[in-house]
Amino acid sequence: MRISGLVGSSLIDFPDCISCVLFLQGCNWNCWYCHNPQLIPLENNTGEQVEYSMETFKDFLDRRRGRLDGVVVTGGEPTIHHELPALLSMIKEMGYAVKLDTNGSNPRMVKDILDANLVDYIAMDIKAPWEKYRKICGSGANVDRVKETLDILKRCSIGWEARTTVCPSLDSKDLLLMEDYARLR
Repeated sequence: MRISGLVGSSLIDFPDCISCVLFLQGCNWNCWYCHNPQLIPLENNTGEQVEYSMETFKDFLDRRRGRLDGVVVTGGEPTIHHELPALLSMIKEMGYAVKLDTNGSNPRMVKDILDANLVDYIAMDIKAPWEKYRKICGSGANVDRVKETLDILKRCSIGWEARTTVCPSLDSKDLLLMEDYARLR
């Protein structure tokens, strides 16, 4: 698991928390409008980003005690990394709240993380109406897994949100349909 970026503080990425934002390298999808395309490959060979070691990140968190409330773990797609639970556990053990950003493609990882109480908040992207997922996210997008992750979130006891990136491929009917997916029933 590669750490490819770090924003030292944010007031907008984690509700009610002053947080830092940790970017993990690698994504299992290839959304055509991705705003972090350099994070898609597991290996970043562009030289555009500085990689941080886990020790460097831990030292950063040690120095930020009392200044940060939480850590946002994002990507790429964090749940593709089997080491993610260990990272989240380390962050929690240091006394920070944890927010996970996910595309919803790995419901088992999300469930395991929730069951282990390793996150305090989850933001899941709903990228498109179900029938448009592969057109927007690429052929690797499995909408059934996204639906399963959304169902897990609807039953969990922590805070979560569904969000989307508005792009030209989506119209107002699409957005209303996507909003309906996230409704609690």
